[in-house]
Amino acid sequence: MDEQIWEGIVETDRGIRYYGKLSGKHRARHQWLSGILAVFATGAAVPLITQLPDWLSAILFLGVAGGTIASLMLNYSSKATAAHLFSEQFQHLGVEWRQLWYGQPTQAQIDALWEKFYRIPSGFELGVDRKLNAKAQHEGNQVLPGEFAYRQDINDAGSGARA
Repeated sequence: MDEQIWEGIVETDRGIRYYGKLSGKHRARHQWLSGILAVFATGAAVPLITQLPDWLSAILFLGVAGGTIASLMLNYSSKATAAHLFSEQFQHLGVEWRQLWYGQPTQAQIDALWEKFYRIPSGFELGVDRKLNAKAQHEGNQVLPGEFAYRQDINDAGSGARA
């Protein structure tokens, strides 16, 4: 049972880290695109108060149009929100896995958590960033053993905690 719980902790931690990082990545892209759009929009408004060469005005207007279309098509703001919500779902699940780790779980409780895990949407509509996923998994592999090491210390000392 411990292996099943540990696997749940590891997979849930990866989901928390991955979707948290993905949310930040999409939020940064949204801010960058909004900034570029603001620069083009400001530049496009300049001809209203001053005279710019026609070619420069055309570039600025095309920049506003292209930026607006890109913003609508890429939809980074909604992707950031969705990734954040996935991360939150994994966080709630992570708390439950930890409760099982330190408790006396039944197989039915473990199975129920795995069902919850598989009911969390996959997030494929956000795209899969393999590099970011590997980074999230690597970070979890670095942190989790230390976070849960003291339980093993308690078990080794014979305190009666479950092995």
